[in-house]
Amino acid sequence: MKPETIFLDRDGVINKNGFVNSVADFEFIDGSLEAITRMTSAGHDIFIITNQGGIEAGYLTEDDLHAIHTHMLQGIQVDGGRIQEIFYCPYSKTESNRRKPNTGMLLEAQEKYDIDFGNAYFVGDYITDWQCACNALIRPIAVCTGRYSEPEVTDYIDKHQIPLFDDLLDFATYLGNRLKSWWPVRFVRSNAKIKVKEN
Repeated sequence: MKPETIFLDRDGVINKNGFVNSVADFEFIDGSLEAITRMTSAGHDIFIITNQGGIEAGYLTEDDLHAIHTHMLQGIQVDGGRIQEIFYCPYSKTESNRRKPNTGMLLEAQEKYDIDFGNAYFVGDYITDWQCACNALIRPIAVCTGRYSEPEVTDYIDKHQIPLFDDLLDFATYLGNRLKSWWPVRFVRSNAKIKVKEN
């Protein structure tokens, strides 16, 4: 079976959350480079799906965003990882089927790369990531980085039983153990977190 396609949110999953409007604002989360390298080595195709409404809001330009992404991709490549493509939505107020939780960016990736959504994960740190995943029938994954500590986020994870990992490296380790199936896992509460465990 072909390794799963991995969709990643950017802010709060790969880099520390906050206002990333320039290269100077960008900082990798500890372990995220290693995680991407591991998944690349295991044969997973990795895509980034990110809302960047700060462009329409005037906080940065598309040139600024491209500079940030060039910097990020260089760091990933130096570490041995690979991102197939970055898809982003520049809108914050304009209605767009590309802005998460809408699925436009996912569908664009699927059409371009012939992706099987039934063999894919979407790793995010916020509700719109998991809604986007579910709207496309992709398996949602939550991480404890980024916006995890916000009450509405933890409540959503609890209510919808989204599998939760400490960070992207924790998820990559899970994949490395070849626990491919969505169903042979159970959900265990520990310190207000829902963790996945092998049956």
